[in-house]
Amino acid sequence: MRTLVIIALLGTALASAAKAADAPYDLLEIDNWIVKWGDEALGSGAVVTYAYADAKRSFPKARNCQDIAPLSKLLKATGFDEARFRQETERALAAWEKAANIKFVPAKVGQDADILIGTQGRPRGRAFANVSLPESRRLAAIQKSRQLASAQESRQLSAIVDTGSARRRHKPLGIARIKKSLVCLNPLQRWKIGRDGDGDVYDLNYTLMHEIGHAIGLDHAGSRGQLMSFRYQDHLMGLQAGDIAGVRRLYGSAE
Repeated sequence: MRTLVIIALLGTALASAAKAADAPYDLLEIDNWIVKWGDEALGSGAVVTYAYADAKRSFPKARNCQDIAPLSKLLKATGFDEARFRQETERALAAWEKAANIKFVPAKVGQDADILIGTQGRPRGRAFANVSLPESRRLAAIQKSRQLASAQESRQLSAIVDTGSARRRHKPLGIARIKKSLVCLNPLQRWKIGRDGDGDVYDLNYTLMHEIGHAIGLDHAGSRGQLMSFRYQDHLMGLQAGDIAGVRRLYGSAE
């Protein structure tokens, strides 16, 4: 009987692993690079520092979160105290740590944190993340783009037509280490802690978990079913199979 139970449990575990492997996820690409923290190799772990904005800061080259402000404005509008906000943030970080080989540690005083969390200096939308790469990776992407454009021009001049190429997904240049990530929340939106079925007011923990997912290298995974999906889903509790499969693709399983 014990053997049968072990076999049954093993079968369940294998089925769950197969389901996770097939679950939808999408890795974030910037300038044709798949991005992650730590070593530039898929499946390798990473240690990432984080901090909360304690003063206004500007990032002119950022696509999102160009201006980040301290938490005070959001806290005042929502009635949350700072300790509770930090608790919800740490819960969000812990969920990703539990899923994969990635560790988050508070930045030391004076250290420029890998992930900076704050409120939007110019409020729009709900919340955003911004991920930036070293300048060397951006320049390499520009050079590769010029090479591809030149090759495309040569093919056109030679009247060589490949009808399938337009439908094939491009091949990434490789893996690039993230230089810095920003997470910013709109202080003018309504926020809540906990789930009550109201999809118009976003749960703070869910939102932080989602934006941190972007900050460590995950893109949106379709419109429904995963925490990293494009649309907010108030009924989802924690990371889903696709979220876990995606972060493990980047960082490997939790140790």
